[in-house]
Amino acid sequence: MRSMKTLAAAFACAALAALATAATAAAGGHESQSNSNSNRAAQERKSSSNRNANGAEKEEGEEQSTHATRDEGPGRSAPARGRARQNESRYHFEVGVLPRYISNYFQTQDEFNSGATVTPVKSVYITTLSGAFEYDLMRKDRERVTAGLRVRRNFFKDLPGANSTDVDVTLDYDFQPNRLHFGYFGTPRRLISVVSGRNIYGETNGFSAEYQRRLSREWRARGAYFFSRQTFSEFKERDLSLHQVNGDVRYRVSRYFSPGVGFEYQRANAEK
Repeated sequence: MRSMKTLAAAFACAALAALATAATAAAGGHESQSNSNSNRAAQERKSSSNRNANGAEKEEGEEQSTHATRDEGPGRSAPARGRARQNESRYHFEVGVLPRYISNYFQTQDEFNSGATVTPVKSVYITTLSGAFEYDLMRKDRERVTAGLRVRRNFFKDLPGANSTDVDVTLDYDFQPNRLHFGYFGTPRRLISVVSGRNIYGETNGFSAEYQRRLSREWRARGAYFFSRQTFSEFKERDLSLHQVNGDVRYRVSRYFSPGVGFEYQRANAEK
């Protein structure tokens, strides 16, 4: 009888141990399944977050492409760049070479000496060397101030004394969804005409101011003012002041097609 009691107690202990083991295994399996579900949910959330972030970045990039105008207005030294990323350099430098051939150089200019012998047609080869430098003075998430300088040197072949230099200085303030542009442009010395064997040189100085705003994802509005002053080495009565006001509204149909409607008013005043 005692052996039976001992055997029963052993069986009871074994049963309890088996139950404990089964419960532990079940709990472990449940925890493993819970961890698996948690990891899967975390991965799904991360994937969804990445998709949303990528979609937002793509949408922001598309909106930025509609905001930064690519056309060149009066006095604009170069098309505006897109918004720089935080890890990009604050410096931006470009150099270029542009060879040209013009078969009727003086005839393409405004007629200067209509009261005397017409300036003869002149065929010229022009090689332009240019360098542009930009620097971000201030850069934040949706705000940036950029200063720029561009210098172009024009070398003329077979036309003595015609070499000239163009200078552009720009300042852009980009504060989404707005953009302000200020610019100075000047040419200290440019051959305008040849009258009775004498070279007539002109000097040009001016500035421009432009404001544009992205009204929505598709609509953009812009307004600008432009002023230039041109003086001549001779014939001072031809010295000219030019004022121009323009504006337009554009609708973005696609990244490569943005039709618009606008206006332009220009007034020029000569000394005489």
